[in-house]
Amino acid sequence: MIIRTKFVRLIKAVAFTACPFILIDYDLSETRKKSILIHEWKHWYQQLLFCVVGAIAGMILWFILSWPPQAETFAVCLIGSIEGWVTGFLLWIFLYLFCLPVKWNPFRRYWETEAFKANGFDENQIKEILRKPPYYLT
Repeated sequence: MIIRTKFVRLIKAVAFTACPFILIDYDLSETRKKSILIHEWKHWYQQLLFCVVGAIAGMILWFILSWPPQAETFAVCLIGSIEGWVTGFLLWIFLYLFCLPVKWNPFRRYWETEAFKANGFDENQIKEILRKPPYYLT
């Protein structure tokens, strides 16, 4: 779901992806918006993988912990899947932002390379972009 908001300006970004939502700046031109959405959709799919695996792991964990099955097992597994979804998302954010120093973070390098390739950037442009911090400060 794409949400047009001015909230992203508070974190000094033009867009922020928190699967299943993409928050994008309200005052962008259509050309700029299209380019940013292509980039953010790549991140959305990357996060989706982490979130789904986390949700399945959370559901399985809570099912095992609530063994034997009872009347409340469905509710417990549902809560476990929500917790797993959030944990998967936070793991993606951690690996993207904080895992290693910015210049040596292989997770960020791989994910951003894929996202920028979707926008048509070449290898030299991507290397130049990746030398900067993983957020927009200007």
